[in-house]
Amino acid sequence: MAARGFGRVLFVSSVAGFTGGIVGPHYAASKAGLHGLVHFLAPRVAADGVTVNAVAPALIADTAMLPAGAEPGRLPVGRFGRPEEVADLAMAVLRNGYLTDQVISVDGGAYPR
Repeated sequence: MAARGFGRVLFVSSVAGFTGGIVGPHYAASKAGLHGLVHFLAPRVAADGVTVNAVAPALIADTAMLPAGAEPGRLPVGRFGRPEEVADLAMAVLRNGYLTDQVISVDGGAYPR
């Protein structure tokens, strides 16, 4: 990508990388490590036209990402996210050549940062 002068790297992470999660420390640590990788790579390839970002979803309906007993009423938006909402954000990030070195949560307002 750097040799071509263009590229987009988009990792799919989780809000567990910010919060410690509820699945376990192994999962949260792997996602936090992924966030660190974004922050390591992005400044090293930005001048070559390559962006490096991640999306970090939580509580997405119709996926295996919902913990047992999760209730959408506790979310500020009052519902679980939809897979197409994560996809919409991913496409927006991939289209944007100025956005780099970011980990963007998609969580219905559950974990404001």
